[in-house]
Amino acid sequence: MRLCYLLEDTSLCGGVKVVFEQAQALQERGHDVKIVSKAGRPDWYDLRVPLLQVDAFLPSSLPECDFIVGTFWTTVRAACQAEKGCPVHLCQGYEGDFPAYAPYRQEIEAVYRLPTLTLTVHEPLTRLLWLRFGKKAPTVGQGIDHTVFFPAEKRAARPPWRVLVVGPYEIDLKGVREALSALQALKRERPLWVVRAAQFPCADAEERLGITDEYHFYLQAPEMAALYRSCDALLAPYWAQEGFGLPVLEAMACGVPTAVSDIPALRAFAPETDWAFFFAERDTLGMQRGLRQLLSDPKLWTKLRARGIEIARGYTFARVAERMERVLTTKEMG
Repeated sequence: MRLCYLLEDTSLCGGVKVVFEQAQALQERGHDVKIVSKAGRPDWYDLRVPLLQVDAFLPSSLPECDFIVGTFWTTVRAACQAEKGCPVHLCQGYEGDFPAYAPYRQEIEAVYRLPTLTLTVHEPLTRLLWLRFGKKAPTVGQGIDHTVFFPAEKRAARPPWRVLVVGPYEIDLKGVREALSALQALKRERPLWVVRAAQFPCADAEERLGITDEYHFYLQAPEMAALYRSCDALLAPYWAQEGFGLPVLEAMACGVPTAVSDIPALRAFAPETDWAFFFAERDTLGMQRGLRQLLSDPKLWTKLRARGIEIARGYTFARVAERMERVLTTKEMG
């Protein structure tokens, strides 16, 4: 098959990394894969798929292909208008619910009503698209690179406990403000070291809070994996609009126990709830409760670490590529 992914930007973020990984997994299975973007090749990722930089997604600038994949709501209409292959919409999160895109909600809804083959990375998104738009969207799943994200040797959590929060302070649905509020209270009662990671430098507003002890930004995947392995817990305070929660999966693969929001995207990682401590969305007291229990109970910490590693092993891009092949081949034959 010939596939072309339309990518608005190549800057460091989880959604872009997923597109790169997915494209490479399909290429490794013998398919002809290209990425077309308005930005150049990334300096943070070793991209092994051909990338064509264009000024705009015009039909004349797009290659002939069997499937042309819009990877964000802004690229899906171009995929439909290109007439270069069957238009596909890869959904990693429903942008219409993101607070930052509230002014564009009508436009986003119109995009989701376009006659595309829509694929999702997670079952809750598949359910959402059926309920909102009556659209049947196969779930192709999600993956991580297990040669990069793997657990450290057996270890135990010791004070001062390193608690990691991942995501930009500026993006509300990542819940960083609530997480820092919870950690500020916990730091008064026990030795905690608050570690932050994001794709952007530390926001002035976060710096003024004085809660963060260590801040990392623009880390490449091996650096991010090493940071996970250096921490004792991940606090993932995402709002319900979160499409997947990739840092949670990466942290589990690295052997880091997690305390996470009780939202559909994270509940769907496994049928059981024995792999993380769950708290209600935006519940700072629940975050504190979860971390207290997680960091003061070595047996629970060890149990969650083991279950997280076990669950994360099931998420590979080889499986994603296999599912995409089945879906796209059926569409092609149809």
